[in-house]
Amino acid sequence: MATNLGYDAATGRFFVAASENTACLKRDDSGRFEPIVGFDDGQYYGAETDSTARWLVSALITAVISGWTATHTGLPSLRIVGPRTVYSGSRVVDVVGDETAIVSDPLAAPGVNEYTDGETTITVSRTVGIPWHAIFTNSAGRGVEGLLYVNNSDPVGYSPDVTQFNRRVARWSIEPPPRTGTGVLVLTDPSLEDDVWATCRAREHVVIAPAKETPGVPLRSVIITGISRSRISASGVLQFELSWSEFEPASSAAPVVTWGEYAAASDGVFTDESYEEICQRVAGMPV
Repeated sequence: MATNLGYDAATGRFFVAASENTACLKRDDSGRFEPIVGFDDGQYYGAETDSTARWLVSALITAVISGWTATHTGLPSLRIVGPRTVYSGSRVVDVVGDETAIVSDPLAAPGVNEYTDGETTITVSRTVGIPWHAIFTNSAGRGVEGLLYVNNSDPVGYSPDVTQFNRRVARWSIEPPPRTGTGVLVLTDPSLEDDVWATCRAREHVVIAPAKETPGVPLRSVIITGISRSRISASGVLQFELSWSEFEPASSAAPVVTWGEYAAASDGVFTDESYEEICQRVAGMPV
């Protein structure tokens, strides 16, 4: 739904201009205003004039999907009024019930990403980094800044799960096994080594990609299956060679603000704020 509130003095009606329909209000028999949504031959219809109508229309026109780029993580973040399922391409971002969800999308590629529930479509950007830097995060999109992504030709392999009985008979698994590959990361600040190991050893999928869109090297959600670490300079520069296997989570929704980020932004003091207010203060969510 759109956000353009209008008033027609000739008819005494408030209305909302929308791209596909018009949302209005009408007074019921008890004198209360109720929302109606419709379009009648290109003409709006609905709300009678009332001092409370503008407040009611403002509540009515709250976008079912709205988004922004979180200032503290650079992740596309969404406010979703349920019930609805939101996709980015064929990927499920979140399935929301009869509630309002505020989430970030750690599987978004650097640059502009499109989100839709099948009716409403919006675009939100993920911050684009330096081309030779890496995105390497946990499933919530938090990781180590400043890692370098070494060009190792991005090798990817696939071993079909097939049993061949003879020259004429073979059997494949119902689900094909995931593709596997390797990546090489360089850490120039050895004081952050434990943070890299924490992400590598987490019992969850991780996200790995170049910090800027790179042809042939997409952002990937993977399970780390092997790690080899080596010291490659006298100053303590470290190299991590990672083996991985593709992993597809059911959805990608993650917290916009974590407890740790909230505590850091609040000096460890508990505040009387809603989660939406915290997202506005910490993550730059529009009011």
